[in-house]
Amino acid sequence: MSPASELSVNYTREAFVHPINLGFLFLSALTAFFVNDIGNFANIIFTMAIGAELVYLGVVPRTEGFKRLTLARILRGRPRDTQEKEVFYNLSPAAQKKFLVLKSVADKIEQNFSKFPQSSQGFIGPVGAKIKGLLTHYIYMLDARERYDSYISTTRQEQLAAEIQSVQDELNQIQSEKLREIKTRRLQILQKRKSKLAAARERLQVCISQLETMEDAMRYIYEQSITMTNPEQIGFQLDHLLTDVEETVSIVEDLDDNILPGFNIIEKMDNFTDEPDADQQRAQRQRNKN
Repeated sequence: MSPASELSVNYTREAFVHPINLGFLFLSALTAFFVNDIGNFANIIFTMAIGAELVYLGVVPRTEGFKRLTLARILRGRPRDTQEKEVFYNLSPAAQKKFLVLKSVADKIEQNFSKFPQSSQGFIGPVGAKIKGLLTHYIYMLDARERYDSYISTTRQEQLAAEIQSVQDELNQIQSEKLREIKTRRLQILQKRKSKLAAARERLQVCISQLETMEDAMRYIYEQSITMTNPEQIGFQLDHLLTDVEETVSIVEDLDDNILPGFNIIEKMDNFTDEPDADQQRAQRQRNKN
């Protein structure tokens, strides 16, 4: 069973212990305490608070927004290695195999390092930490590559281009200002989708190139670990490589929010057909009469 499936979240409990909810309950109890001597106000306040709480616990924990925020908060609080396991189990079998192959190379490097004399361990320790950092970047880059692959494969470039041309042709013939405004908005959306698709293709190539660079670097370090006499030199080389990798990861993560989220929803628009508005219906009826 994967860690993702092992992560069981009681959203009702999370909603109950939310600071806003606890604050509401505290204020309700405090208010009831102060008005206890005024008729039945305390009972009314308690009744209203309990009713509101039941509605809150029955609705909020079921909303997707609350679930996403709660899950994100829990995952942020988990150890980094646990997060990496989550990413690993969400990868395709082929990507998992690629990661395991690279990890086995890293393990062999560690074994070779352990054979060095004690006097070299001061240099080897930081190198081992950098190799682990390289593996971390590698698995997240694999995840980014798969998400870009998924986005590109589900977004049909030819259909987008055909739809853009079709809407442009319609705009040249439309007389109704209202209909023209609607079609113009749709054209803008289609053009934005086309731009994002081009950006996704570019970023996919960046991911592929960086993955290949990391694979080559890991194998080079392995070869060096067999014959090297100066571990410090590998440390310097890894510093430059990790700086480059971190910059790439930062670029990819920044663009993810603009390109990848919600693409499944957007893709459903490909099969959406505009309903004719009143002007179109009247025009169609007029043509039928003629």
